[in-house]
Amino acid sequence: MEHGHFAVTKKAVEDNENEPAEEDTNSQEYKHQLLEAMEMKDCKILNFKGKAPEANRLATNSLNVLYSCNKSSTKQAPNTRHIPRAPDRVLDAPQLMDDYYLNLLDWSYGNILSVVLGTAVFLWNAETGSIMQLMELTDTQDHVISVRSVPQSSVLAVGLSNGNVQLWNMDQQKLLHTMTGHPAQVGSLSWNAHILSSGSRTGAIYHHDVRVAQHQVAELVQHNQEVCGLSWSPDGRHLASSGNDNVIHVWGNQIGPQQPIHTFTDHQAAVKAIAWYPWKPHLLATGGGTADRHIRMWNVQSGANLGAYDSESQVCSILWSKECKELASGHGYAHNHI
Repeated sequence: MEHGHFAVTKKAVEDNENEPAEEDTNSQEYKHQLLEAMEMKDCKILNFKGKAPEANRLATNSLNVLYSCNKSSTKQAPNTRHIPRAPDRVLDAPQLMDDYYLNLLDWSYGNILSVVLGTAVFLWNAETGSIMQLMELTDTQDHVISVRSVPQSSVLAVGLSNGNVQLWNMDQQKLLHTMTGHPAQVGSLSWNAHILSSGSRTGAIYHHDVRVAQHQVAELVQHNQEVCGLSWSPDGRHLASSGNDNVIHVWGNQIGPQQPIHTFTDHQAAVKAIAWYPWKPHLLATGGGTADRHIRMWNVQSGANLGAYDSESQVCSILWSKECKELASGHGYAHNHI
């Protein structure tokens, strides 16, 4: 971090030592945003022009002897990192629907992967390799459109093409509740404690309190096309929604009618991929479709666009690491890569 800060501020130090020069406005703005995002905007490097007095020769020689003795005994192991070039496991997925707008995979509590295949949901245990069918729709005209599990729980929410949302207990393979209300398919789901948010093809977002019979406690209407992505921030303060209308809305966590806190319209295609930065819950990453291809970073406190990266492919998904400050992105046309 110190090295990064030095690189950013080096030019300013050199300008103070030489003749003043007018800096590029865009460069200054980028430096300001970078330092602000790293929470280093008040840091300074002090430059002293006067030479320090030379050290006593005897003291210098003594330190050299001490340093030479210690150096050989403190060898540091090389810090190498292995990144796999091949998958750890490949699973068969017959009848997996090829649709950009659907959310058909989700990691669940206990290292369980939920997978939608046609009209059924299957559970794969990553520890044992076992596979179990959780449910299957009896009406072949309906399809499972989305799945999302409750963090640290065995409850799985299942969004259907008929507009219903089902809650299943994965341990008991039991249907707990069916919630109605949406007139069209439910392609996106996100949990915030006991509140389940669901996004529909109509553009409406419903908040469901799963503890009570009258479950629908709020409706958010701002998108004019299908809601492709929903994600609550790690601290539960904000909900990000993205749609086929190329728009991102950021909402508060209050229950009841409300307007978005921020609306971002920089993307030039549908936005499905959204992910909150786990280290700072006010930072949001979003990815655009084929006509946009950019991954953008937002500060939802200030509403600032912190920058964009052209991935050269349709952005289908974004996932932040919880171990290091990195993200992985999944892509469709034209390169179909990660």
